[in-house]
Formats: sequence, structure tokens, C-alpha cells
Amino acid sequence: MRAYYQRIPLTANESFLCRRLRVRNFLSLWHFHSEYELTLIITARGMRYVGDSVERFDDGDLLLLGCNLPHVWWKDKEDRRMAEAVVIQFSADFLGADWLHAPEARSIAALLTSSSRGLSISGTTREQVADGMREINAMKPWNRLLALLTLLGTLAANHRKNRPLATTGYQPRLQPQEQERMGRVCNYINANYADEVSQPEAASIVGITPAAFSRFFFRHAGKTFEEYVNEIRIGQACWKLHVSDSTISEIAFAVGFSNLSNFNRRFREIKGVTPREFRREMPVGK
Repeated sequence: MRAYYQRIPLTANESFLCRRLRVRNFLSLWHFHSEYELTLIITARGMRYVGDSVERFDDGDLLLLGCNLPHVWWKDKEDRRMAEAVVIQFSADFLGADWLHAPEARSIAALLTSSSRGLSISGTTREQVADGMREINAMKPWNRLLALLTLLGTLAANHRKNRPLATTGYQPRLQPQEQERMGRVCNYINANYADEVSQPEAASIVGITPAAFSRFFFRHAGKTFEEYVNEIRIGQACWKLHVSDSTISEIAFAVGFSNLSNFNRRFREIKGVTPREFRREMPVGK
């Protein structure tokens, strides 16, 4: 996996990008761009990484991402469906340099400021915005522009209910070499979380010493390597608790924990409840 600065390709006839994707897998690169991004996952489930946030995603997931916020979606190998999503990317000045200073746009400006950590949209707002996003790509250019402003207005009217993803202290570092290294580490973790994941091995993958790697990883992820791996494993465990009838111990070993007591302890630290309580609140099946 190679991380990079993504340039958003616009034609001469569009001021923002709007695409409906239908692919086997999403772009599996830890990347960032200077545009804001509104993404609706129509069909896919897996893990998503936004700054220092590590969470599962599923059908209907809706995010607003701020400028230069690193992110990637990893679709589950077990999900054999085609991945489908609607992606809208736009710059802060796509309507001109000063449009966000207009009195009518104050709430949208506040929304975009709060998106610097990434926002997860839920409830009726998600339903309204998702409905609009499913239709926007088929519209004529003028109607598409009006639709985007309507979507942003809907999000802005309820922006205090949106859930930030990255932590308040997260500050992305955008040096290309370090972003590329971070991408390779994320690739290694994602491919091996169910087995043994070693910090020395991760350090060797990016060609630095274990001591330097520890500082490097914390600077970019906002947490230790062990904490990051545990969050990925617990995220996968949550999904298995939700959709399978496997025992808790079977799930613990399946996501990479070597003993049940450590799994239970980490699960409670991250989710605030025990695995048994989580399963009881989130019944098997979907």
C-alpha cells in the first residue's frame, strides 16, 4: 500500500467532483487531499481509518471529511458483494474565494470547520442526505450544484449532532515519505491482525529502528502501535459478535488475541462494555 497526495480530477465543465462508484474494492491507499469529501457507502462493510480513528463501517455509512485528513476504507474479504459508494469532493473555494463569508453560508462554514476531524452522520440527517446523494449524480449540472448546497445546508442545520472521528489532538503530518511509511504499516496491520503483529517487524518494513518507529507511529496515529492494533482487533470482534453465533473465546482467538482475559480487558477499555454485554445489546444477525 502506498500513501499519497490525491489530486482530484475535474473536467472543464465541473467545479466539484461527484462520482458513483461500483468496484470490487475501494482504493486501499492511505491518502489525503486538499478537498472536502462527502462519502456515502451504499454497499460494503469493513474497517475505515480516518486520522487516528479506527472503526468498522457498513452499508449506509456517511462521512464528511475535512481537508488534508488521511483516510482509507478496507472492505472485508468475506464481503463478496461489489462495493458501491457515492463520493462528492469539493474545494473550499469551488464557488469563489469568499462565498463562505456570506451571511447565508455561516452555518456551512461552521460545518466545514468541524469536519477537520471527520464527521460521522447518523439519524434522520443521514437518511435525508443519503437520499439526495443517491440522486445527485444523474442530475443536470445546474441541479447538481443546487443539490450539493442543499446537502451541505441539511448537514449544517444539524451539525452539532454529528460525531467527530479523529481525536481533538490529532494533527496530520503531510510529509510524503512519512505518509508513505504510515501507509505501509497500516497495510501490514490490516493483513496480519488475526495472527501475530510485531512492532519490530513493522519497523523493519519501513526501514527504521524500533525506537524510532515508536516515536514515528505515535506522532502520526496519536496512539501507540499496540493500542492501534487492539482497536482494529476489537473492531473486527464487534462485527463477529454482531453477525455470528461463534463463542466469545472463538472470536477472541479469531481476531488475534492469545488469551481470553486480555481480550475481555481490552474490549471493555475500548467499548466500555464486556463482549457479552455488547452482544446482548446488538443481537446476532443483521
